[in-house]
Amino acid sequence: IIEECDNLETLSIVYNNLGIYYRNQHKIKKSIRYFEKAIKSIKKLNDRAQLANIYNNISTAHSIMNENELALNLLSRSELIYKELEEKVSLGNCYANMGNINLNKNKIKEAIKYYNLAKQIFLSENMVGNRAQLLILQSHCYLLINEINNARENLDEAYEIVNNFNMPMHKGRCYFLMSKVNIHENKFEDSLDLIDEAIDIFEEIGQKTRLADSL
Repeated sequence: IIEECDNLETLSIVYNNLGIYYRNQHKIKKSIRYFEKAIKSIKKLNDRAQLANIYNNISTAHSIMNENELALNLLSRSELIYKELEEKVSLGNCYANMGNINLNKNKIKEAIKYYNLAKQIFLSENMVGNRAQLLILQSHCYLLINEINNARENLDEAYEIVNNFNMPMHKGRCYFLMSKVNIHENKFEDSLDLIDEAIDIFEEIGQKTRLADSL
């Protein structure tokens, strides 16, 4: 039925949405096939903004399959288009995804670099939740390379945001990572208290994965 539609814009939207749906259902190869169809349709329309969005979406699918170089290549294409169109928020999300993929590749300093680029955009656009999330991700990176002071500074800033804006998931992650900072600083009792705080939050919001990480 979909193939019978001759409206390229409608086709690209449907294919893109199916790609997102199957990616969320963890049917990654199927999601990639639909994203590729969406790209083929949207290229005929020369809709640069939507093309960049689909590149961004398919890059996440490839990243899930650990095809990180291909994912970064696709994000680089998105980056160029977003810059050309001055799509600041989309560019910020693109940089954040680049940070995530570099973190997956264990390229920690590259991840920090892209998180910084994204943070600057989110700050300028007053996107406090996104900024808090990146501060937490960066603190994790700093812990991995033993830059404890930078980790603490990021977590202090992130905690102020999540505490003021009622973000329990991020608050739990702050407590969890701050407990690791305290271990590095030989503050073992404080670390245990923070782990208890994190566990209480993750239990309350039903985050079993985060809870397991804390135990």
